[in-house]
Amino acid sequence: MTKFENKATDIKLSEFEGEEKKSERGMTFADLTILCLNLPPQGGYSVSEMKTRLPITEKLDTIKLDANGSVELEQAQLEKIQECENKMDGHWTQPHKDLIAFSAYIRKLGEGKSETEA
Repeated sequence: MTKFENKATDIKLSEFEGEEKKSERGMTFADLTILCLNLPPQGGYSVSEMKTRLPITEKLDTIKLDANGSVELEQAQLEKIQECENKMDGHWTQPHKDLIAFSAYIRKLGEGKSETEA
């Protein structure tokens, strides 16, 4: 198991109701990871791919509003996140230093032992 530690970013997420801005908050690494997981695979989503991605998204949903939250990821979940983050490269809509930090974090995640393995 690998510990995913959520972090705050300066990237703003605005929520709208119709054309009216409802709220705005800072995105977290969990938000960015969910965004990567929601990028459709080439050819669209198979049921098998949905079964792989949705449990990870649900797990990250529990901490996305908590910049200090963390969740434990199984090796296969970590590998799927890293695969999706890699495919997201080139699809970001704005340059931002926090996207560079997020990418570096995801790519290094799992290189060391997590606290649960120590």
